[in-house]
Amino acid sequence: MDAENQILEAAQGAAKLLAATVGTECDLPYDKIEGLADFLTQIFVENYKLEADKKRLDFLQDLTNKKIYTGKVALRMSSGTRGWMLHETSNVDGVPDVRTAIDNFISKGNSPQLHIIN
Repeated sequence: MDAENQILEAAQGAAKLLAATVGTECDLPYDKIEGLADFLTQIFVENYKLEADKKRLDFLQDLTNKKIYTGKVALRMSSGTRGWMLHETSNVDGVPDVRTAIDNFISKGNSPQLHIIN
């Protein structure tokens, strides 16, 4: 069975379960089941992206924890025209947590749109 059919079957099962929960019969037309399958696919894709992002951030955190330099990181714009950088630093704005470094950068009002150089 291919992935599309598996998703359609899962959607049909979810629709039947939902119908049973609200106390009605499930006789959804194919296009409604296909729509539910599309929705479930989006959820699966977003969940995969979140898991992948977590692995990436955890990897960067593991590097930081090794304290190759200071064990503190900062996300900042380059003082020149080289763009942005997330790096281990001895500056006072360095923090031991990668996620906090990113959050600090965002909370200072930084956004990608503010730093576009043409």
